[in-house]
Amino acid sequence: MMRYFFDVNVKTSVEYDYSGRWLNSLAQAQEMAALIAMDLACTQVDHSFAAEVQVRDAAGLQLFAVPVQMMDAIAA
Repeated sequence: MMRYFFDVNVKTSVEYDYSGRWLNSLAQAQEMAALIAMDLACTQVDHSFAAEVQVRDAAGLQLFAVPVQMMDAIAA
């Protein structure tokens, strides 16, 4: 198992995930990041800024990022 951290980056700030999650694979981390991004697309109040979920490993290295797509963009 590996520990992954899911930070939410909005144009003006970053919300850091200080606890992380223990997952079995990078594929599970990608699924979790996509789920977080979908949740943010549904609940984010201010849609004027682009946002993304950045995934880091325990050493702090960013592995990848998943953009938050607003629900109208997903439905189209």
